[in-house]
Amino acid sequence: MRLIRAVQLSGRSLTELRDAMPALVATPDLRFPVEDARKFAVVDEVIARLKSEGAEMDLRDGARVTADEGWRLLRASNTQAMMTVRAEATDQEALDTLLAEVDAQLAASGVVRSVP
Repeated sequence: MRLIRAVQLSGRSLTELRDAMPALVATPDLRFPVEDARKFAVVDEVIARLKSEGAEMDLRDGARVTADEGWRLLRASNTQAMMTVRAEATDQEALDTLLAEVDAQLAASGVVRSVP
């Protein structure tokens, strides 16, 4: 009901509103194995490095970093010996850059993300 009301108040059609939104590209959940004893430590190491570089992060569910071109998230699973990476960007090139930044942080902690 709120959506219908918002569309009505905008004076535009839902299609027009959707078409006005920027096109984004995103990853699915990119899950990869990491030793259970190591997964939370890896996230903590990445957070420490990013903080030392002055990055602003949302730490509610892992480490989420937002940039002009998009965002990236690294989190450890609470139930499995796995980690998850997610990213969203304005285009594929920016998405590839964000994933390369995550991979560099993982490598600095001795972890290689298996690429599907």
